[in-house]
Amino acid sequence: MRINLVQNINEEKFRLLFEQNPEALILSNANAFIDCNLAALKVFGCKTVEQFCNLHPSELSPERQPDNENSSQKANIKIELALTAGVQFFEWEYKRYDSGESFIAEVFLSCIFINDEPVFQAIVRDITERKHREQNLNQAMIVAEESVNELRVKNDGLATLLNNSGQGFFSFGADLKIVGEYSQACIHLLGQIPTGLDADSVLFPFTDDHYNRKLMRSCIEDALQASSPDLARMFLDLIPTELIGNGKVLNAQYIPIKTGIMVVLTDVTAEVELKKSAELESKRMAMILAAVTDGPEFMATIDDFLSFCKAGPEPWLTQKVASLYRAIHTFKGSFNQFRFTHVPTELHQLEAFLQDLPILQNLLSDSSAGGILDIVFETNWKVLLNRDLGIVTSVLGDKYLRRTSIIPLPKENARAIEQMANELLDIKKVKFGHEILLKELSELRYISLHEELANFSKLVQQVAVKLEKELLPLEINGHDLRLDPDIYRQFLLTLGHVMRNAIDHGIEDPETRYEKGKNEAGTIHCTTQRIANEFELTIQDDGAGINETILRLHASKKLNINVDSLTLTDLIFADGFSSRETATEISGRGIGMAAVREEVERLGGSIAIETVIDQGTRFIFRIPILKNIAVA
Repeated sequence: MRINLVQNINEEKFRLLFEQNPEALILSNANAFIDCNLAALKVFGCKTVEQFCNLHPSELSPERQPDNENSSQKANIKIELALTAGVQFFEWEYKRYDSGESFIAEVFLSCIFINDEPVFQAIVRDITERKHREQNLNQAMIVAEESVNELRVKNDGLATLLNNSGQGFFSFGADLKIVGEYSQACIHLLGQIPTGLDADSVLFPFTDDHYNRKLMRSCIEDALQASSPDLARMFLDLIPTELIGNGKVLNAQYIPIKTGIMVVLTDVTAEVELKKSAELESKRMAMILAAVTDGPEFMATIDDFLSFCKAGPEPWLTQKVASLYRAIHTFKGSFNQFRFTHVPTELHQLEAFLQDLPILQNLLSDSSAGGILDIVFETNWKVLLNRDLGIVTSVLGDKYLRRTSIIPLPKENARAIEQMANELLDIKKVKFGHEILLKELSELRYISLHEELANFSKLVQQVAVKLEKELLPLEINGHDLRLDPDIYRQFLLTLGHVMRNAIDHGIEDPETRYEKGKNEAGTIHCTTQRIANEFELTIQDDGAGINETILRLHASKKLNINVDSLTLTDLIFADGFSSRETATEISGRGIGMAAVREEVERLGGSIAIETVIDQGTRFIFRIPILKNIAVA
């Protein structure tokens, strides 16, 4: 009953946060509305949530959007993009339910997965008044362009219009010197009077903007010499439109006029901040959902990291720098999976620092590695962790992290209970009906292999979305086993590297898969079985397979050794080798797969790889079933 009470309180807090949000929020699946808040009812003119949810989405939009596209078809495209490509930010014409009156809104559409089903969250903001102002300003710009020759003669009426618009206007010729009149807003937006200055230096003022300045000069020259207005527009469209300067984010439009080019500057700082705020809110919600739906794994990740911090430098003195590097890489992947912010960011910076060191194979106790452990453990990880966990406790409350519904049992006591149960089972003097209970007690701390593999379901979908690839739900089949977490947890955590690499390097993008005659969505399939005193785990994808010739060519260049004698397994799991030229958030540092091999060897297991071009790759792990080993 206490568990239900805590759950009800958490759900009530989450509901309160949703309903009292000042922005209009809508939850839906691909076909219908699921929920909305009070702000959404007000915007759409509905009286109750029930009334709103009974509406079909088509009843809140005109038949066609302002660009004459069919509303239903365009909505389906936006939903598909949110599902496959990530967050979508666009304008949409709606109509109120009570009056039928149309209005224009900004929509921030994101997708989250609940129980492996996509749920879409839309933030809707009525911008009708702003659109009216923009229409007036656009009309003023047309008037300004048609009267460009008259701009050389001061026109008080037009100057007043431009100065009161809040936008910056100035023009320049082929030499990029800003000439003639400018709106007063330029001084506020640029922090200086633009007349007489070079336009490229005004718009791209920073030292590292050299490339953009060069690009702008080249595009302006080509645009002014273009044989048609359309060709001129193509060149102008190559110039960056988002500018950073004077503490503001500006949007620039480049308009060809008879005497050269007119630039129109708009302050979009507020819109950019709103977008960032919406993205942060979406990430906060994803983290809270992960804490609720994946509670045990969420808490296990926190516990493992706190144990790492508490143990400090001493356990690592007998380890190589590369081992610490791989541990940090694995922690970063686990925290990213649950949408933490501060901890994985700091771990990423630390990982980048370690990657550039030439002493990865040296022991951390060597004088050459002096100071590395101090750098790693001088960071106040608990402060960073608490910042991230504050997001969870702000909604679910402090009691969630205290896990008051769980009876705490010290690990040594759990081991003692397991030993007693095993001894009773060995002497076979067990009362009828007690054998099943003793069997459970003998594996009190043990975890399900299938459940641990299932924990990667969300991770693989997140990686696929980031890489703009399609992936069917993770498949897990075969004989399930219960394993000692003290022995196998680190090995199971490193399997995330295998999953990420399968998607990044193996699964093709939808267009390529379609051209090959494959389903546009790829698959990753896990199979387990027990063989005598071992278990076999197979992780298989249906991607492009591994071209061993090309892989060996990359390896010989990056590892700077003769790779002819190395097996395919040696190459894939080589420390410091990646077929990527540059590292990304997903892969490319060459340490993830090496971490997998290190864990397999620690357990006394083996790895085999089978691959067929255009059919996929299979990783086969054979691991002994162990009861007691020294845990590093």
